[in-house]
Parts: sequence; C-alpha cells; structure tokens
Amino acid sequence: MLLAFSRASLVVLTLFGGWYLHAFSKTITKLTAQSLLSSGIAYHNVYTGITKIDSLLSILLTFFWPVVDGEHPDLCLTSILFAGQAVAAWTLTMLEGMRTGNSGRVVSLTTTYGLLIQSCGMAFASPAYLLLSLYTAGTVTTPTARDIAVPESALRALPYSIGLGFITPTIVMSLPSPGYLTQQQKMYAILTWQAFPLWTQLIQWFLQNTIFRSDSTETSAKHQLKLLRRVYKFALYFSVQVHIATRFFSVATLYFPGLFTGYARATLSPQHIFLPPNPFNAAKNASIVADSALWVLQWDFLISGVAYWVWGLSVKYSDAKTSRRCGMGDIFSDIFIRPNLMGFMACALSYVWERDEVAFKKANDAMKQNGATKENGAAKGGDMKTK
Repeated sequence: MLLAFSRASLVVLTLFGGWYLHAFSKTITKLTAQSLLSSGIAYHNVYTGITKIDSLLSILLTFFWPVVDGEHPDLCLTSILFAGQAVAAWTLTMLEGMRTGNSGRVVSLTTTYGLLIQSCGMAFASPAYLLLSLYTAGTVTTPTARDIAVPESALRALPYSIGLGFITPTIVMSLPSPGYLTQQQKMYAILTWQAFPLWTQLIQWFLQNTIFRSDSTETSAKHQLKLLRRVYKFALYFSVQVHIATRFFSVATLYFPGLFTGYARATLSPQHIFLPPNPFNAAKNASIVADSALWVLQWDFLISGVAYWVWGLSVKYSDAKTSRRCGMGDIFSDIFIRPNLMGFMACALSYVWERDEVAFKKANDAMKQNGATKENGAAKGGDMKTK
C-alpha cells in the first residue's frame, strides 16, 4: 500500500514540477533573449557553437547570476539551504546507483539523471527518476546484504568526489565579484558548475580506480557497514548543519529583529524563505529576475525534497523486517519531527541508512547462526566417533 501511494505521489510531483517551471520562468526567458544579466551586464551567448546547448547555458547563467551575486539575501539563504540538502541527495543518488542490485538498471544512470536535473529542473527530474527507481530498482522491496553492497573502493572515494565535484565548484561560483573573481570568471564558474554531476562522476571513477583501488575481497556485513557509515556521516554532517543554521538565521529575524535592517528582516523572515508563492495565482508575475529565480528555487527545493522524502519512506517501510521494528513513535518522528530537524533530503538519507543497518544485521545474524549450526554439527560428529 505504501509503495503504491509513493508511486502515485511521485507521479503527481513530476507533473506539477514540470508545469510550475514554466509558470515562473517568463522573466528569465525574456532577459536571456537580450543577453543581459539581472545587474544589466551584457554577456556573449556562444560557448560551444551548438545552438541548443548555448541557449540552455545562457538561460542557466541568467537564472543563477542573482542567486550567487550576493545582492539578494533571500536568494542567498535559500540557495545555501538547497546546496546543503543537495549534498545528502547527491550522495544518496550515487550510492544507490553503485549498489550491486542496481547494476545495469535505470537507477544506475546517475550522471544522466544529474544532467537532466540541470536542463529540465530538479522538481521535474527528481520525482521522475525516483519513480523509475521504485519500479525498477532491485534494492527497494526486498533488500539483501548482497544487493545493497557497494564496492569498497567506491565507498572510500565517494566523500572526496562529492567534495571535489560538487561542494568545491559550488563554493567557487559563490565567491564575491570583483573581490575574489572578475565578472567574467564568475560567469565561467557558474557555467562550469552546471556540469557538476559529470565532474563528480569523473572524479569518482578516477579515485576509485587509482588512489582508493582495492583488491580486497572483504564483503562481510560488518566491513560494509563500517564504510557506509562514514559516507552517511559525511553527508549528514554537511546537510543537517546547514539546514539548522539557515533555519536559525531566518528565525532570528523574528526574535532578534534589532540585528537586522528592515529590508533584511523582510527578505530573510521564515514566511518569506520557507513559504513559496501560490503558483496558481495568475497575478503573481515576477517583475525582476531575482524574484522569478527565488520562486523557482523555492518550488524546486520543496518538490524535489518531498520527492526524496517520499521515496526514502517507501524504501525504509517497504521492507517488512524494518517495518516490524518501527512503532508509532518512530513513524511519527519520521513524518513530522525528522523533516523539520534534518530537512527532507537528509531525512531520506537517514531512512536508507536505517534500511542498510537492518539488512546487514540480518545477514550477519544469519552468518553467525550458520556458523553455530556447523560447529554443533561438527561437535556431534566428534561425539559419535568417540562413542
């Protein structure tokens, strides 16, 4: 029942995400046609010589410029919140793609999925990809230790590939201009960041085949969990801390108003940051790119976050072994408390972590039981020979 509900929810989120992206993008498209950034800076719109790719890159440059130019506090705070949660989401996505049970399946095409995010929007691509995962992944309904196992070299390399391929380019494109980057350098940093799924995957491939290459055949549940826990802790460290910090900063405008200017209090308030506008209100048209970018970013964050959360719940509770261990308190926490404390995407990561713990513990217990059975059998055989 939960699996069917999750699939239906992801269908709705996919359709809504595809529709809303067009609802708030008119201002961005109009300014892109003039080859102007929100600050009035003109730019060249030829990068590769391929018209469709150059057109897409121009739209992305126009959209992301006000996000990272530092002139719009609300956009800045929202993008920090989004980027923090994206660390958990992208770590989880790459992990699922590398699991043995998902090899050769749609869910393993993480680079393709990542590039679709950049071209079609995360609010559309994420629920669509996660929906396909629920239908095709071999690790959702009947997870076994063998199916959810990840190569040792890949697990050791993953935190570094996320750090170098996603976190570092995000920081670089956010550096102030002209303080650290020229306007031209900042433009190229923004354009380079768009391919972070590709950079992350290339770094991952390089690291796991060189520095972290391992010929170890160790596949025990204990060894897998040790490596997986490092990856989960790394992602949650970034995602949860950023989530809490941005929430606290926004709430501070209500309880410590004297620390902020009137403009900052209005633009950083919780209702402005965390409550996106009504997309069905035809009168709600953005007059400037910054407003349009904020609304797109807010809905992108909300829809993709809920999609990962729904998918994570389905992964955790579709396994009968995990479901039996969870009481009403656990369910209440997973639905109401954890999303607020951790964020939707970090929650999804934590649900999958729990699923892994249960699956590997089950495998470890079975191995111990088999070992005990063999020892008992050997002991009985020895007694019979003695007699």
